[in-house]
Amino acid sequence: SGFNSCPESELTADLLSIIHVFSCRVHGLRKYGKKIKEDSSVPKL
Repeated sequence: SGFNSCPESELTADLLSIIHVFSCRVHGLRKYGKKIKEDSSVPKL
């Protein structure tokens, strides 16, 4: 990372990218939420 000079800013950028990835995954799964609930082959927890 050329523009991040200090370790704290690199850590912050890494954490933000991790949060972004997981939030995108959660948002993507919301689209299939109803299908998953109605699917009898998916085990209920």
